[in-house]
Amino acid sequence: MPTTIPSPDTCMPSPIPPDPQKPTPIPEPLVRTHPLAGPFHNPRTNELMPHKTKRTSDPYGAEEVILDLSGSASSMANQQLTSGTKDPLSTGARPSSKPSDSKSITLEENATCNTCGVEHIVLLLRGLETSLSSERHMSFTCGPCDVAACMDSASLADRPPQSQIRPTGKRKKGRGQPRSDMRCSACARNLGVGHMQVRADGTNEQRRREEWTEPMFDIEVVCSSCWEKYRICSTVGAPYQGSARSRIYIPLTVASILQCGGGNSFRTGKWRPRELFRPGKRNCSLSHERIGAVTYKYELRRCPSEISPEDLSAMCSAWVDVKLRNRAVAKEMEASIELRTYEAIIARSEISQKELADFIGAEPRAGVERLIVLQWEAGKVKAKRSKSARTPLPQPEMTTASFQGRRNLHGFMGAQVNHIKGVIFLGHAFVKKGGKAESSNLFRSVISAATETHRANYPTSPHLAHVCVALFPIDPNAPAQLQHSHSSNWGGCGFVPVDKYVVGRRIEKDLFDEPGIIPDSVRKRLENWVATVVELLEWCDSVNNGS
Repeated sequence: MPTTIPSPDTCMPSPIPPDPQKPTPIPEPLVRTHPLAGPFHNPRTNELMPHKTKRTSDPYGAEEVILDLSGSASSMANQQLTSGTKDPLSTGARPSSKPSDSKSITLEENATCNTCGVEHIVLLLRGLETSLSSERHMSFTCGPCDVAACMDSASLADRPPQSQIRPTGKRKKGRGQPRSDMRCSACARNLGVGHMQVRADGTNEQRRREEWTEPMFDIEVVCSSCWEKYRICSTVGAPYQGSARSRIYIPLTVASILQCGGGNSFRTGKWRPRELFRPGKRNCSLSHERIGAVTYKYELRRCPSEISPEDLSAMCSAWVDVKLRNRAVAKEMEASIELRTYEAIIARSEISQKELADFIGAEPRAGVERLIVLQWEAGKVKAKRSKSARTPLPQPEMTTASFQGRRNLHGFMGAQVNHIKGVIFLGHAFVKKGGKAESSNLFRSVISAATETHRANYPTSPHLAHVCVALFPIDPNAPAQLQHSHSSNWGGCGFVPVDKYVVGRRIEKDLFDEPGIIPDSVRKRLENWVATVVELLEWCDSVNNGS
């Protein structure tokens, strides 16, 4: 007898908040006088400048001391020196390359485009307190202004010959004009070009000429829109280690286990929507469980008769958290067309839950079969160091028997197999630990189950030769490294766009238009990517063999 499938309303409650909270405003930091702060002087006029120090938490959760200069201080991009904590009468030495007792701090500063004065960026300067005490200068030109300047300088007319005679005499060594690309740490967009320089130590009397050096601290760039939209999910920063020019890393401690993985050379953590952060918390509200090394058990379910209420409840309850974990990241959101905001991700996840329940509960038409492969955690594995050659991964063992008791669902993959067309259409799927081995086992399990049914019940139909998946398109204005994310992810398994796939084959791309998996209103906005069954299985073999 077919199992009665409950409605989505009877499933385990979703972790989505009923009313997504608005971004939490950043509280005003307490203003205190820094005990180490001395008199601050304008480096040009040598006048005493009023100042305050703000002790607060940086975007990563670490305590920081921010210097606030009032009066003549202005944007760094307008050729002004942002701060100078060196007394003109002092004779401080240049920061040593060896670790010192000075603590690591983070300063937040802004830079505005030299040309238009409109576009601005946020600079996070992180390093030793001594390295951030010198005068510094930041020059920034936004992308459009930089392109316009390059076009204005280009000319088809011949340039007059330039004299090869160099002027005699010594010139003052002023600020140089090197250019370096500036990319947003959150969305990875190219924001323009710029350069930071620090004035060498020494008093005005000792300086016979201006000397500017490279900074001995890290500079992280964030565009203004990402700064307002996202926060970094991270814990307290690590103390400074290594030389003054080395990067600052966060060691793996008990605290860092409570943050999102990934990140860049500045820290561990990810830029996530501000809606995911609770007041007073440094990390987001998503699960930060570390899965570690585990073994899996794969179970096959044919829809709708073999799906139990426990199976459906487990899939629906984990769906939203996994989608938020994968989609609610600045780089992914800024490269997406459909899922650009937190609200859009939540809405899409809720709709997907209902689509999944409808896909599982509806009876398929003749010649069509619906499969679900469930990936359950079977146990933990202790890592062992061995110098021997890598052993190929075992083939996934699949059963159809249900297990009574509480288990942890790590992933699943749904598929609609059209035995008349000879195409396997992938449907809803997710994995908590999205490695190649996990994807390979799910692909192989779906193909094996579909092929077994095809041989037994459809021997005269065309053999199963194609695997098709519908993907949301990538924003054409997304950063270059994200433009081909489908090619690098799905393309690595052998998938290509359907327009390219049908070239040279005696098939029409309409073959891959399949109703019943997702609503037609959504399906028409997606792009079909197709791979051959043979190539996909070859990729699975290469993953299992470790090649």
